[in-house]
Amino acid sequence: MSTYGQPDVPFVLLDGYSLRNYLTALEDEITDIWERSDTLGDSYEEESHVGVSRGRVAGRGFYDDANDAIDEALVGTTGAAKVACWGFAGNTRGRMFAGMNVRKPSYKRLAGKDELHKVEWECLGDGQYDQGVILLAHSTVTTAANQTSVDGAASSSNGGAAFLQVSALSWSGWTNVVFTVEHSTDNAVWVTKATFTGVAAAPAAERVVVTGTINRYLRAVHAYTGAGSAESVTAMVGFARR
Repeated sequence: MSTYGQPDVPFVLLDGYSLRNYLTALEDEITDIWERSDTLGDSYEEESHVGVSRGRVAGRGFYDDANDAIDEALVGTTGAAKVACWGFAGNTRGRMFAGMNVRKPSYKRLAGKDELHKVEWECLGDGQYDQGVILLAHSTVTTAANQTSVDGAASSSNGGAAFLQVSALSWSGWTNVVFTVEHSTDNAVWVTKATFTGVAAAPAAERVVVTGTINRYLRAVHAYTGAGSAESVTAMVGFARR
């Protein structure tokens, strides 16, 4: 049995904003929607699954109104579509993460006597809740590179969702940075499976859904367009098979 604790929360990312260092608690939830289906004449209640499920992620922690901090990430965006990614098992390539498109129905700021201001927030899934593996741990990368691959043990046939979160970037001259997810049957010959929109400013995020076969091996790749120098990008890439 593997157990995890506070140090193992690798990231909490919302449209590229990094929220983890403001939070004291994080929770996610998948709820199946059921409806009473007993009728007149039945002696006991019955429930039927309506074929719909809902994802949810929520947190609470400390208020901070600095540039790119938690208040900027959450205030004034109620109902707006965003991309969220989070994890519970460490910031390591191959470890589990969860992600989904979300809409934020609530953001609360709390002030009290003899204590620091706090925040509470909740996001509800806007589509499928995905659980996959980290291909690029949330970290700073520089020159264009192919990341080490993740072995999925076997291919899968139902497509999947690729997630990108970019928390910060800086460079001189480059037009943008383009992240892709590649797959391979043999860990030697690689084919692009998902391509994200080029990123020229942070924070930014995107979720790309793909169909068809996902080969056994996966890796993240990033490259810069144009000409430039002194590149530095803080990002996370993950992929969830379906």
